[in-house]
Amino acid sequence: MTIEVRQVHPLFVGEVGGMDLSQPVDVAVVRAIWEAIDRYAVLVFHDQHLDDVRLREFARNFGELEIGRMAARGGKRRLTLPEIGDISNLDEEGRLRERDDRRRLDSLGNRRAAGERAGRRRDRIRRYARGL
Repeated sequence: MTIEVRQVHPLFVGEVGGMDLSQPVDVAVVRAIWEAIDRYAVLVFHDQHLDDVRLREFARNFGELEIGRMAARGGKRRLTLPEIGDISNLDEEGRLRERDDRRRLDSLGNRRAAGERAGRRRDRIRRYARGL
């Protein structure tokens, strides 16, 4: 299997095609994905249909997986595998969380922090690009 990467943005983001991630990937493909990550920082894989087990197996190609704090606490979860973080606004039964649910608010805080980090990264990229 070979991968095709199309640059989406002049500074970062690559769109990956020619792959079916529901199938195991070999060492050469993992190496090519790492190279694409180094080149584009963000990769988009469209139309992939992975169950939780296959997602976990694919992710293991890129390093040791962590178990998030919510999964480590135990109890009922929407997702079966603790290595897969649940960052949705759905509760354990698959229902939309209430607006004041602390877990929903926690996810919103994470999104804001991630957005701030992305903004700082974007600013660094722009400064770097101006220097070229």
